[in-house]
Amino acid sequence: MSNYEILKNTKNSYESILELLQNTDVSFEDNKILKKSLDNLEKLYNFAYSNMLKEKENLKTDACCKKCQNDLLISDNINYSYQCTECDENYYNFEVDTNKVWYKKDLEEDKKLNSSFDLQLSYDNKDKTVYIGTEYSSGVKYKCNNIGKLINSIENYCYNYLNFSKKYTIEIWETEWHRDVGEGFVFDETFDSYDKALNRARKLFEDNNFASIEILDNNGEAIYCRDNESEDFYNNGERISCVDKDVLDNYIQNWNEHKVQTFKNSRLYCKNNDLFIAIDDTTGDCWTEEFKTEKDAQNWLLGYKLEKREKEIEI
Repeated sequence: MSNYEILKNTKNSYESILELLQNTDVSFEDNKILKKSLDNLEKLYNFAYSNMLKEKENLKTDACCKKCQNDLLISDNINYSYQCTECDENYYNFEVDTNKVWYKKDLEEDKKLNSSFDLQLSYDNKDKTVYIGTEYSSGVKYKCNNIGKLINSIENYCYNYLNFSKKYTIEIWETEWHRDVGEGFVFDETFDSYDKALNRARKLFEDNNFASIEILDNNGEAIYCRDNESEDFYNNGERISCVDKDVLDNYIQNWNEHKVQTFKNSRLYCKNNDLFIAIDDTTGDCWTEEFKTEKDAQNWLLGYKLEKREKEIEI
């Protein structure tokens, strides 16, 4: 077995054991055995990695760094998937735009498409980014400066975001106590579209006065979370928040008066009559804009260029 195969196998085994420890109730003795296994796998991983350093070219992956755009290497830390030697930073696989995670089996190319869609693609030569989405989704923005990166970006979007057989589940915490101790329960219905899951989650929360509710994707990652303070949407590592109008007004007032913000997110929006008001304060300028639809407000906050833009206003 080659050193590369050893890295792949130990990485997969390591993640499987971590999942067992995190998601099952194991006895104290079993816990000790599993943790010992993790230690041994890490030693084996480090051994194979040190051997591969002699031919560093073999450590290169098809993923690139979001900051400097250089090719990423396989991480020397088994807890991560990738590393950028230029930025001296490690990344998990979900933080990287690639449809071929180096240690996982190749994705099947014969997956069936389940519904019709309009694939939307636009390229910004100034920012060197490409936006890819459909009429049903917020879309994703990729760094892209050549044809190869463009092809990889389209491929990545198709594998990860088109509706093959995605399922969404809802997890609920009935009270603050349940949330504090981590005792939630999964709603007994799955959804084949995000919009259906979102509509049901919103109705469940409003009708039952739950403490918190989340939507989880196929990988068990939370892509939506709601509590009594806000609705948070997670997209490709970014977070935006839907809040009440008084929260948004208070944010603007604090910005004008140079006060510390009590709401801890710089991208937020609210519904005001028939419009959606959005604030992007990531640069400290508190840019504000109005939109006719919630989807447009979300896309603007995520940095996507819209076909019809309203006049952008700085407070």
